[in-house]
Amino acid sequence: MNTMTDTLNQLRKYGLTSNIDLENKIQKEAISRQKTLDKIKDIEKDLNEIYTTIEALNILNLNKSIYEIYKSNSKAKEFYDEYKTQIITYEKSITTLDKNKHKNLSINELSNIYDEYKSKKDVLMVEYFNKNILIYDLTKLRKNTDKYIDNELNY
Repeated sequence: MNTMTDTLNQLRKYGLTSNIDLENKIQKEAISRQKTLDKIKDIEKDLNEIYTTIEALNILNLNKSIYEIYKSNSKAKEFYDEYKTQIITYEKSITTLDKNKHKNLSINELSNIYDEYKSKKDVLMVEYFNKNILIYDLTKLRKNTDKYIDNELNY
């Protein structure tokens, strides 16, 4: 009997008056949770792109003088052999930046944007976590409601 009372109180807590309302609420929350997850994934893509840009800019800064020497005397095979890794990494970084929408920003600007996206992601993660708890509670409530209805039908 206590479970029935608790179940009815929980239904009222969420403003639900029927099983149909409960099912609709679960579906609505599941859709909302998926949209939140999609936003998190989009932000993660942006974070990865910003991180890649920062990394490429750092590589360019570190290897710029080596690459300039190489370009000024590209026939010096010994120099190329000695600095091959840095030269190839520099060229890959240039290619990466050419494809990147953040290529014209400084590392500090990118770091600030990264922090903003990270904060947004953190907020969405909390929201996603809370939606999971709500869906879990609503699903548990549905099970209790089904049990209550089954017991009523068996009497």
